[in-house]
Amino acid sequence: MRQICRNEIIKALHEKIRQKRLVIAGGAGLGIVAKMQEAAGIDLIMAYNTGPYRMDGTPSFIGHMSYGNCNKVTMELVDILVNQTESVPIIAGVGAEDPFLDLSDHIEQLCYRGVSGITNVPTIGGRHKGSLQGPVALDMEANGFGFAKEVEMIRYCRNRNILTAAYTFETEQVRQMVQAGADIIAPHVGGTAGGLTGSAALSVEAVADKISRMYQAAVSENPDVIVLCHGGPLKDPESVRRCIELTGVQGFIGASALERIPVERELAKVVRGFKKTQLR
Repeated sequence: MRQICRNEIIKALHEKIRQKRLVIAGGAGLGIVAKMQEAAGIDLIMAYNTGPYRMDGTPSFIGHMSYGNCNKVTMELVDILVNQTESVPIIAGVGAEDPFLDLSDHIEQLCYRGVSGITNVPTIGGRHKGSLQGPVALDMEANGFGFAKEVEMIRYCRNRNILTAAYTFETEQVRQMVQAGADIIAPHVGGTAGGLTGSAALSVEAVADKISRMYQAAVSENPDVIVLCHGGPLKDPESVRRCIELTGVQGFIGASALERIPVERELAKVVRGFKKTQLR
């Protein structure tokens, strides 16, 4: 699959928004997931290292821990997803804080492989509420390996005219990312609830105010930026529909919601169906 240029993707996404249609992006930790997402008409496929961990049956946050090289895991996943899809843009996660990473060379390698955009996963952005928090996150920030590295990466991509999607956890991070040139802002309200490895989450109504504040911060910096909600109670079409009504965001990025939970639910249903068959 060829790399799709930033301007082409943005034009297509804005046309959907103009037609009052949601922009939907989905994480894919397996090739078959990406194939089915593309067949269903998804707009963007997110390839990041949390996906394989998630689809191996562990919580997504394991991808934010040091149990594997995040950038190598993503690179291997990219090669699978690019070869299993035909025309949907692939957005690759990059762990920008990696002290041994030549960031520009790594991004160029991803683009050469067919990636059309970059996102900041794994991220230290949720340092106040996430897998990396407290003394660990503070020490990383103090030593120059904090969220600023992710902002720097987004700015580099904008200068290279590469599409970017930036996860943010608070309004100041939103402003930094939009000023750096992010095309898509994804307000993150925690691990996704539901299923076998889901996180505890508040109601949609409870997180709507935070999402709305990040949305307003984004469009006040750049009216053309696209804002896609993610995480927490946003686990199915109904919860996302309610979030759209309450916040005005233009779409949704689902990872667990668009691969793990559907696989858990449908696979169990099919197995139970086979188990109902009686012997002669």
